[in-house]
Formats: sequence, structure tokens, C-alpha cells
Amino acid sequence: MSDLAFDWAWEQDIRPATTKLVLLALADWSDAEGMVYLDYDWIGKDSGIDSGEVKEHIDKLEKLGYISSRNCSEKYRRLTLPQY
Repeated sequence: MSDLAFDWAWEQDIRPATTKLVLLALADWSDAEGMVYLDYDWIGKDSGIDSGEVKEHIDKLEKLGYISSRNCSEKYRRLTLPQY
């Protein structure tokens, strides 16, 4: 976990709370450069949110500019937390 990414995620004013929870889960698993490689099921398990909903929240975070992503496969994305 990157403490900087986790602190940054907490400071963001994001609604609804489930979207922020997904961002916090991503930050929790990010490396020192803000990169995280996780699948929707894993993030869902970590956050307690259905994996289909996780995808929707990740798409929303990307649209709002909080993360950037690149598909690695149908199930996996490489996510980057660019702001912190």
C-alpha cells in the first residue's frame, strides 16, 4: 500500500460513498507509483461491493479524472491513481 495514495483517496470529496470506497480499495492495493493490478471480483471482495458495481464505480472514477486505466484483459485492468 502507498500511504500517500491512501491519504490522497481519503481527502477526495466523492459521492456516493461506494465510489469513494472503491477508490480507497484501489489506493490500499496500489504500489509506490500509484499502480494497481486487480480484477473486479477481488476489489468487490475487498470492498463488499458486487463486482459489476465495482466496474461501474471504476468507470465513474476514470470519467471524473481520479484514475486512469488500461485494459489488460476482459477481467483485469491496470489502474493508476495520478493525482497524489
